[in-house]
Amino acid sequence: MLVAAAAVLMAAAVPPMVALAAPPPPVHVVHPTGQFPADVENVQAAVDQGGSVLLKATDVDGRPVAFNFGTPVRSPDRVVFLETDVAVVGESVSQGQTTINGGYIPFFGVTKSHTKIQGIHFDGPLVSAIIIIRSSGSEILDNRISRVVGGLLPFGLTEGRGIKFLGNSDPAGAITGTVRVAGNVIEDMHADLSDAIVFDAVAAATAIVHNRIDTVQSSGILVIESRNTVTIARNSIRPGPGDPGEFSFGNGMTIVGSRGASYRVQQNQVLAENPGADGILLAGFDDTGLIDRAVVDGNTVEMRGSDFGGITLFGGVSRSLVTNNIVKGDGLLGIDLVSDGSPALAVSNTLTGNNVALFDERLADVFLDVHTRDTVLTGSGGMVVDLGSGNRITGYGPIGHKQHIGTQIRDAHNDKQDTLSPTFTGGMSPAN
Repeated sequence: MLVAAAAVLMAAAVPPMVALAAPPPPVHVVHPTGQFPADVENVQAAVDQGGSVLLKATDVDGRPVAFNFGTPVRSPDRVVFLETDVAVVGESVSQGQTTINGGYIPFFGVTKSHTKIQGIHFDGPLVSAIIIIRSSGSEILDNRISRVVGGLLPFGLTEGRGIKFLGNSDPAGAITGTVRVAGNVIEDMHADLSDAIVFDAVAAATAIVHNRIDTVQSSGILVIESRNTVTIARNSIRPGPGDPGEFSFGNGMTIVGSRGASYRVQQNQVLAENPGADGILLAGFDDTGLIDRAVVDGNTVEMRGSDFGGITLFGGVSRSLVTNNIVKGDGLLGIDLVSDGSPALAVSNTLTGNNVALFDERLADVFLDVHTRDTVLTGSGGMVVDLGSGNRITGYGPIGHKQHIGTQIRDAHNDKQDTLSPTFTGGMSPAN
């Protein structure tokens, strides 16, 4: 008995084994040399190890130097391929910010991995700074993207995108998990088809928030046929007056189609100065999927001389809520629901609490086209053209049934859509 008791006491006196926490993964540090192709090769080697990669703003001697990714020509030796879970982070120090000059799509995500890219200035890349075609989750945070060089497309136009997620090779499975694009500055883009942020056929839950966009030709934000929740919030978008050319229309944001997506467009600031601009455009078509139950809430849209609308629902957009928005400035229409000429209807939309008092309309504050059914429109002033059926309008004065005006607006939007169609393409890839 004494022996047994002693054994129990000794066991109690020995502290239990505590598993030690695994050490954090190493941070792979890369200094710029200012030499091509050495800088691309050094970054690729660090990225291939996975984990965390720190791209320094200075060379090994502490001098501010940019990473040299080569002249902006179409060549895969100017690309870093993302093929493993990795976080690539730059730094801002007294000497400057981590900068990558040139290259051709400097970061290109090609496998189902988780990627984070943060705090890097991309200056003058060809086609795009970042393209992701496969991902299990991504964070693109606090980067600056300037002067993207347009790449020539087969039909003679140039394409330039700041950040692009392209899942059309496998829309249900290529890009999954969650994607967050936040705090980026994207500016000075002059390709024929230039958009700052593009999501095309993405299945991931998506947040596009707190970005600043200045000077693009097509759209500040372009989202096509998403399959999950998409939140576009608290962005500042100023596409600018546009360069000469038929493809410069300068939308603040363009959302086209849905494959079961839930769109939330909230608290954005949009200044649209192009005559061809819609401030915020949601469009649903038979071939892209109709949009259902979108929310456009609390945005401020300023138009300057536009021949289109401040907030536009085009084609098949139904059961959506447009509320608490401010549309100001001047243009043809403040808020408009326009038919694309197909059988698609716009049913049971609610437009309430929107402020158009500071908008100087050339035609109407609100336009409801022939395809609208059972729209609820409430407000405290302004004029409306109602060509639909069963629409319930409170607080707006009617302009009346002006079918000829409806035809003109419809034709203008369809012409614009025909011009837009080349932007809804996959674009170029280093694999080509």
